[in-house]
Amino acid sequence: EVYPAIEHIDDSDGNFNMAIDRIWSGFHTVIEAISNDSPLGKQLFSYFLNEAGKKKYSGWLLEYDLYGLASQLVKNDSDRQKLFSKLDELESAIQEENRSWRVRDLEKGVDIKINTYRLLGDGEAAEALVTEYLAFPGIRKGVIQKALSENNLDYAKTLAKEGAILAEKDRFSGLSRDFEEMLLDIAKREDDVDTQKFYLQKFFCERRQFDCYDNLKKLYTSSEWDSKWPELVQIVKENSETALDIYLKENQLDLFLNGVQTYCQSRGGGSLYLLQQYHKPMSEHFRDELISLYSNALKQWLPEITGRSKYQEFCQYLRRMKKIGGLDEVKAIVSHCQAHYRQRPALQDELTRV
Repeated sequence: EVYPAIEHIDDSDGNFNMAIDRIWSGFHTVIEAISNDSPLGKQLFSYFLNEAGKKKYSGWLLEYDLYGLASQLVKNDSDRQKLFSKLDELESAIQEENRSWRVRDLEKGVDIKINTYRLLGDGEAAEALVTEYLAFPGIRKGVIQKALSENNLDYAKTLAKEGAILAEKDRFSGLSRDFEEMLLDIAKREDDVDTQKFYLQKFFCERRQFDCYDNLKKLYTSSEWDSKWPELVQIVKENSETALDIYLKENQLDLFLNGVQTYCQSRGGGSLYLLQQYHKPMSEHFRDELISLYSNALKQWLPEITGRSKYQEFCQYLRRMKKIGGLDEVKAIVSHCQAHYRQRPALQDELTRV
């Protein structure tokens, strides 16, 4: 069939995907321009219902997209029943598959039903479905947003807490974070400083996002923060880069240097990435120490590397050392290479360009 074969098209320039998007956009444009009870509206409604699920679309998972288009053309309860019958059949098939990743597809079906009821003016039936399917995260988020817009903070908070618990239970950490961010927003509206501190610290320690760190710092007095930031370092200490970033933010330069040196001692040649990452602050405040760390790391890395691309990278580090005043150390390394690695012509060639 044509559609499964399309999966193998090279669309690296995006042209084919753009053409598909234009087709869907064309459908929406036509639907917006016609009335539901027009002959074309009736024809399209039947077309979308009949096309969904056909074998020729295998692998594309287009059913809900087609049913979604059909839902915009529902004009009476008879049409609604036809659409819902198709949605129920699809829901049963998905449940039989028993695949967790298709939960989102089930939610799409409920969304279509809710929007269809609203289109027909049956708000009571729509709200009944919303209540019935609050376990679906997208629907729950919509209810929370509505509660927030109405300043019903207690209800929004209850729903968000339940949503975070359900997401954790189902091991959807990203969804849990969405609900926790809503709880943080509610805490800001309620001026609940303790809850803000809890979530900002949680987000920073889990994701290493320094906007959370900065916002957390604003909630403490200077004296309180002096004892708080070392606590955060202890929590994230397994991630050396995060701890180093904290030291820089707090202007703890001696601790920063010690952290860099400790990392380099444990990683040998593998520390070059870190030195490159922190080259600027190290060269500004600890130039001599940086040159020494580069020198030691390069000497440990040299026996492990082969190939011109690696030799070029090796020499780039030498040029970086030279630029910050490490000419003597660079000369010593070059001399060492010339004496002990004469059998590597590519290395010797690259060294002439240092």
